[in-house]
Amino acid sequence: MVQLRAAHERDLTELASLAGELGYPLAPAIISANLLQIVARPEHCLLVACDGEDRAIAFLHAYQRISLASVPSVEIAGLVVAADWRGQGVGRRLILALQDWASQHGVMVLRLRSNVQREDAHRFYQQLGFRVSKTQLALVKNL
Repeated sequence: MVQLRAAHERDLTELASLAGELGYPLAPAIISANLLQIVARPEHCLLVACDGEDRAIAFLHAYQRISLASVPSVEIAGLVVAADWRGQGVGRRLILALQDWASQHGVMVLRLRSNVQREDAHRFYQQLGFRVSKTQLALVKNL
């Protein structure tokens, strides 16, 4: 039976592996530093789905987003389910839990960005009621 709970530092190994599956392989030290900052901030939600042995098999990270030019929203920063667990409703359960979290924080809009190559992810999100609102470039500048 899959259980959902808040992420803990003891999930570090599984979170690092899952981040790699999502396409963002980072050193465990970086993920650990990020994790400590995320769990300390109440405007962030970091959930894990765990197998029967309490190992993280999926995570969802989202945060409250305030912008001067739009309504407050919760933005999904990352959602990944381990390959062996995909198609079993784990991602759906995480999204539903996030919807509850957002509602409890008075936020009624969920947002996410997804690489144009992730067509399976696009279908998943659209089946859950997300709609494409625009296309855009993602730009970055290293300092």
